[in-house]
Amino acid sequence: MKKTEKLRLGVMCLGQALPDWQKRCIDNMLATGHVELSLVILDAPENYPSTSSWNKVRHIESSKLLFTAYTKILYKPRSVATQDASSLFADIPVISCVVQKKGKYSQYFSTDDIQVIRSYQLDIILRFGFNIIRGEILKTATYGVWSFHHDDEMKYRGGPPCFWEIYRGDPETGAVLQKLTDKLDGGVVLKKGIFRTKRYSYQKNVDQAYYESAKWPAWVCRDIVNGSAAYIGNPPTPTQAPIYRYPTNSQFFRFGWILFANFLRHVYFRLFVMQRWNVALLKGNMAMLQTTPHSLPRTFLKQRNKHSFNADCFGAATEEGIAVFYEELDYSKQGKGEIKLAKFDRGGKEIGYAIPEGLDIQTHASYPYLFRENGAVFMIPETGAAKKVSLFRSEEFPARWTWEADLLKGQAISDATLLHHQGMYWLFFTIHSNQFDADLHLHLAYSTSLGNAFTSHPQNPVKISARSARPAGTPYLDPDGNLIRPAQNFCRTYGGSVVLNKITTLSTTDYAEEEIGEVKPFDSYYKDGLHTVAVVNDDFLLVDMKRHVFRLLAHRH
Repeated sequence: MKKTEKLRLGVMCLGQALPDWQKRCIDNMLATGHVELSLVILDAPENYPSTSSWNKVRHIESSKLLFTAYTKILYKPRSVATQDASSLFADIPVISCVVQKKGKYSQYFSTDDIQVIRSYQLDIILRFGFNIIRGEILKTATYGVWSFHHDDEMKYRGGPPCFWEIYRGDPETGAVLQKLTDKLDGGVVLKKGIFRTKRYSYQKNVDQAYYESAKWPAWVCRDIVNGSAAYIGNPPTPTQAPIYRYPTNSQFFRFGWILFANFLRHVYFRLFVMQRWNVALLKGNMAMLQTTPHSLPRTFLKQRNKHSFNADCFGAATEEGIAVFYEELDYSKQGKGEIKLAKFDRGGKEIGYAIPEGLDIQTHASYPYLFRENGAVFMIPETGAAKKVSLFRSEEFPARWTWEADLLKGQAISDATLLHHQGMYWLFFTIHSNQFDADLHLHLAYSTSLGNAFTSHPQNPVKISARSARPAGTPYLDPDGNLIRPAQNFCRTYGGSVVLNKITTLSTTDYAEEEIGEVKPFDSYYKDGLHTVAVVNDDFLLVDMKRHVFRLLAHRH
């Protein structure tokens, strides 16, 4: 059901000074035009008995002195810098609440305070203050009390946020926005994101999780207004993840060495490592690729010169055999990719090479996605630098092409992948715009025909994940009739592997998918990454894989 009136927001906080990410969170919600700030719920000073400075120092655990000193002196992420929110809270009613503590951490609001809060008829309460709150306060807002956890709740409970991923060498850092329930670590997940761990900088790792998640409450509010937020009523998601504590002195000392080593590795890769990709035609099917990839016969494309690589491959059957379109990027041409054509016979042997006619692309081009429609063959190459998604039709397959239409304009879109399913055209893509990682957000657009305008999905972005958002090949049906969407996993390295996602909900109002598998590099020579999987027919597949090579002042892709 759509919400027609503005959503009434209450904010739990310590005062009018907020960390920058929290202030941005409220600003983002108000900027939607669907939310109004109606109440500030202060975490009263009485909830934290005052002690002298000497007593505060005395109560610092000596075993955790290094981390405590670091957070007080050197820890300065932009996201936690204090911002004055007095103008934001001006003329907004304020209630200061003293809570009753039960057990070690649980806090309960008084009956009187709950009655006052209820009188404001709040739709949402955003928790930036208090501790583990329980009881009737969780039922005072229509859509509940929303709270953040800046780690993947299925791996890490406790704290500090975004720390243990670096310590443990985990390439993925998570965050979650959840609706609180009375069950500890058992909230209803409203939004979740997976980011590439910034293993060389703790502060950047924190900033990325805090700033990215600051967008999410606004998106949930938009979904409520659009009537596409049924997930708010989902059951809680319990977790049995281990509980982490603040690091001991020895752990923090080791953490420092880990950061230093990661930083040196980061610099080394940027300066001296070049990625050499190549395309392989495989004789087999998706089931074989997932179970016995090493046994699949494969033919790699011929490398045209030592300065180039081949990647982003798609193919289709021809009378001669198979036509393979791919990106050829020549480092000596300032890293500008071009679409090329390789021809294979029916046995999988390369027999020709050509430059397709009629594409007429002036910018960097890659990811030449192919599909058939009513006997015609179409291509959607990535042309993000041109800020449009162009559709080309083959006049004489596979050699000659002509421009047909621009499906989308105005944004730097990556890897647009078209799917014709149940009478609708669905376009999956990411947008190259995020300040931390460019392809976190999976977007979806739909149309009733290729000749009509595409409409942005109301839940965009429909997924937030460095692990499995960016499209990475041809969607296909598995033997059980499930629709599978390949996606790129760049958490460990750019183009590290392809994650296979089963689409469970696909409509003009809702979208959901779940991970069911992963295709990792399986060639002993090209062993460092794989980021495209394309089905050609029942007998052949295409993949691209990479290896890292040393080169002074290497260019990167």
